[in-house]
Amino acid sequence: MRSDSTTTNGDALPGHRWQGRYSDGRSAASRSVTVMLDPDGVAVRDDTGLELVWPYARLSSATPLGPDARDIVLSPHAKTAETLFIPDPAFAKTLATIAPHLTQSGYRKTGLRFAAPFGIAAAVAIGTVTLFDLSPSKAVARLIPQGARDALGKSVLETLPAQRTCDVADGRAALDALVVRLRPDLKDKAHKVSVLDWGLENAFAVPGGSVVLTRAIIAKAASADEIAGVLAHEMGHGLELHPEAGLVRGVGFWALVQTMFTGSPGALGNAGTLLMQLAYTRAYEREADAIALRLLRDAEIDFKAFAGFFRRMEQGRGRSRPQPNARGRASDIFQTHPSSPERIDTIEKQQPYAARPALTEAQWQALRRICGTSIDTANTDIKPKTTAPGSGMDQAEARIRANPTAATGYAERAQIHMRERRFADAIKDYSTAIERDKGSAFYRYERGRAHQNASDFPSAIADYSEAIKLNPRYSNAFAARGAAHRLQNRPRDARTDLDEAIAINPRNDYALYQRGLINAAEQRWADSESDFSRVLAAQRSYALAHVRRAEALEQLKRRDDAITAYRDALGASPSSPDAAVAFGIARDRLKSLGARE
Repeated sequence: MRSDSTTTNGDALPGHRWQGRYSDGRSAASRSVTVMLDPDGVAVRDDTGLELVWPYARLSSATPLGPDARDIVLSPHAKTAETLFIPDPAFAKTLATIAPHLTQSGYRKTGLRFAAPFGIAAAVAIGTVTLFDLSPSKAVARLIPQGARDALGKSVLETLPAQRTCDVADGRAALDALVVRLRPDLKDKAHKVSVLDWGLENAFAVPGGSVVLTRAIIAKAASADEIAGVLAHEMGHGLELHPEAGLVRGVGFWALVQTMFTGSPGALGNAGTLLMQLAYTRAYEREADAIALRLLRDAEIDFKAFAGFFRRMEQGRGRSRPQPNARGRASDIFQTHPSSPERIDTIEKQQPYAARPALTEAQWQALRRICGTSIDTANTDIKPKTTAPGSGMDQAEARIRANPTAATGYAERAQIHMRERRFADAIKDYSTAIERDKGSAFYRYERGRAHQNASDFPSAIADYSEAIKLNPRYSNAFAARGAAHRLQNRPRDARTDLDEAIAINPRNDYALYQRGLINAAEQRWADSESDFSRVLAAQRSYALAHVRRAEALEQLKRRDDAITAYRDALGASPSSPDAAVAFGIARDRLKSLGARE
């Protein structure tokens, strides 16, 4: 097969390639391919050895190649279910000059082409819709019956890695109240918004109009208004059928046509994973933003928090930072929702209006606890070290029975609750211990940790502050308060506390680690690398610290040192904090850097 592509006059243009997705028509699976316009036809190749050439004269297109065509779906001839999807207007424009029978004028001369043997009804319906929207993905999405969309959405949810739905009663009630405020039409209807017990910072719409929030995205938000903005945005994607259109683009045109006619999701066994990897276009983001702004205005919720959330995350992410893939933390909200300063500025420049909080403070805290004791700090980097458990539950309760007015037994039982992640019980026992020993800075600090693990950061900060009042040289309390400030997106306050913790105890590796994260977020790569190096001087087996140091070294253009650091991460202790995450990131980065493990 020739590797040359052609220009509009038929001359060879070596190396001109497009990216597309190929479906063989026998299953819903599709594969990423490289597409070229050879003199003999459309050439399709991939890394597995696939080599196809579809002659121009026999090509069939799902819709005419008009001047505004964006998504192009081709077949090698009319009577096949094989498809090739290329989301590139430049490809359509070039192909139209080589295969004029695929243009609108060509269709008028030769009659409507059938893209597959599903019958005249399907072809006519698709052609009719695309007169108004020359995007085949949206055209098909609009034709899928609601029942099929719901079934497809259920299939997506069933294939997601996180299967546990969070439904703590008061948290669910708070979420329902927010949903109805944004969408009064959903009152008394089945839940359209779910929260998954997932440490992945994301929110996304699924086919059928449902929305998924993750535990981590709720914990990441600084207020209920921010979650309201994110939720309204995802509702916008759902109302515009962007998830359905995204799956059309991802799995192949006819896989979703089959869904349209059969009302069944068919073989979309990887739909959830695929949907999490698809990035929306800026046009789709603008459409969702417009709906979100309308929903927020109608609900009298301040839109500024919506823009502020994305601006904060954009600034914290760092534009040049390498992005790990799905084995690390790939499916974050920026992978599936590409952001831009222009979009954020547009939102922030909306005309102000009278607004009130999206939820009461009590409702907001209930929503943050919707996953119960499993909810954590939304970022595995910031978990405080656990204290050693007590002598056992039986022994702790025996101490309480023997001396109910002493603090020790309650504190020991609280430590066991912390170890077993029963944070509400730990808070209760530490509160009793504090009542019995009001001068203990340690009990205040420990209750702060329990609050922080339950994502109640204001209460955690209050406890840490009380501990510091009782012991102004309490390095760990400064470090923990700094971490809580970081989670509340107050980097200046966080840095002040972490600097103080390190000044008191230069070997406070938790404070050093937290400051390293802030330096990385602010792209102070040399300072970040230095902080993580100091952590590793004390904890050589800490896998994630090796990874964070390696990321800083990459930004400093010290490739060989970064490779060594990633390899050190793989050689660290499997029992170190978040070792599995660290190992996945290290392997992926070594592969990207072309280095062996």
